Amino acid sequence: MRNENGIKLNYMTGIMAEFALLLLIVLFTLFHVKGGVSPVFYLTFIVLIPLIVKSMVGRAIPWALLFLVFTTLLNVTVNAMLSRIAKISFEYFFKMIMFLCTMLYFWSVSETVIDEKSGVRLTLIPMLMGIFMIASYYLLGNRTQIAGCITLGFVNPNFTGMWLTHVLLYGVYIIVSVKKPLVRVPVAAISLLCLVLIWNTFTRSCFFGLAFFAIMMFVGKVWNVRKLSPVMVVLIILLPLICALFYLFIADSTWFSKLFDFIVRPGKKLNARDEIWRVTLNMLKNNPLIGCYSEISNGTGLSQLHNTHIDVLCSYGVIPFVLFIVSLTAVVGKVNQRIRSFRQFTALSAFLSIIVIGSFEAAIVSGSTGLYILSGGFLLLSSEWKSDRTD
Repeated sequence: MRNENGIKLNYMTGIMAEFALLLLIVLFTLFHVKGGVSPVFYLTFIVLIPLIVKSMVGRAIPWALLFLVFTTLLNVTVNAMLSRIAKISFEYFFKMIMFLCTMLYFWSVSETVIDEKSGVRLTLIPMLMGIFMIASYYLLGNRTQIAGCITLGFVNPNFTGMWLTHVLLYGVYIIVSVKKPLVRVPVAAISLLCLVLIWNTFTRSCFFGLAFFAIMMFVGKVWNVRKLSPVMVVLIILLPLICALFYLFIADSTWFSKLFDFIVRPGKKLNARDEIWRVTLNMLKNNPLIGCYSEISNGTGLSQLHNTHIDVLCSYGVIPFVLFIVSLTAVVGKVNQRIRSFRQFTALSAFLSIIVIGSFEAAIVSGSTGLYILSGGFLLLSSEWKSDRTD
């Protein structure tokens, strides 16, 4: 396996190890193994560091990414020093560390071009995750719920929905890529059952992301679109912020409440995000340059603002937020240039759907128990160098 500069890469074994560890996290969660998830999650972090370091060898790291790391570290440190409520500990900084690791990981996989066999191996573990989650619910009677929505043991229904959505998107990628009915039929069954479970989590952010994915697939197939224009890439990357601002403008409107009344459930009001975003954005006004990492978490460093862009903006300040957008756009733009086939377009659309889900969930920039590793897998699949088909 070689990168575009011809340097031999051997880190796919590490990526597969990361996926295997995520499978363990799913199993421990489904079978309620207390104390099992956290050690495995920390292990994914330990495996990730050498992979990122290896990717840096012989490459120039983008200036935006370097400054993102520097300004984020600086702002969080200064904010902690100025705060009267910051409870300084490793856990306090953990969200920031995982955010930076996520961005470095996305850059790393965007620099890596894999072969087709590696791509096939990469999709096997998400399918195993789907099988175990489906079996847990339908065969083993795992009916763990919060407010009438299933969790399967995960911390909340929304997080469950995000895991299931990743599995579903990997399933669609396999269906697009493989023409054999013996593969397509069982994968389609797994994907369909995952869709049913997503509905039972009632994760509206996932509904939104899957609707976006369906539109992308329709456009890609019907109009034979393979590469996105730079303007379109930027607009999609900014979509979570655009959606949040639009939401704040209409959340309390009568027509909005009536139109989307069918997706209201106990504990899942239409304006549920309104108060969180308004309060944190008001906090940001006091510290726009360094952010309010301590304040929004009540001094613990543990916060999740249910929108990736608002989370990054309020946690780290304006400059890191701009660098976050620039870095993410550069990652998607680089992968977008490699696309030649519909299967690659499917993988990139899946990654962008995860970004769109960030309109109402910020787990992807808050650690997410390693879920971001699955998200990055779509970037790898977008860069299959043996994917010569232009279907």
